[in-house]
Amino acid sequence: TLTYITLPLLTHIRFGTKRFKGIVNLGPDFSYMLSDNISANFNYRDISSVSDFPKKPRMTQQLAIDVKNKFDYGITLGVGGEYFLQPRQSVMLEARLYYGLGNIFPAKKSDTFSASRNISIEFSAGYFFRLK
Repeated sequence: TLTYITLPLLTHIRFGTKRFKGIVNLGPDFSYMLSDNISANFNYRDISSVSDFPKKPRMTQQLAIDVKNKFDYGITLGVGGEYFLQPRQSVMLEARLYYGLGNIFPAKKSDTFSASRNISIEFSAGYFFRLK
């Protein structure tokens, strides 16, 4: 589990009617890893101690690699819509795709991975009420 704090710098495009607005968000995204946590029901650092683990066709080096880069950057694209219930109240739905451009783990030719980038899909829902 990787926990990040994120700062998206997005272009926000709205279009539509008075009642419904379409939303497109696009731009760079910068993140800093606050914590990483591993949860397993076996000793992942010593696979040979796990009985009946199929070792032959599997690559298990990635289980014991420590995170190298806590800073991440990438591109975010979001699409959604906002529906106005009343002039001062609306409901919003949005889906975002994040594609990381930085590597989490070491990525030299001699390392286990040539690339280890974050990819995430996020969904958000909101209810807005405007004071003025």
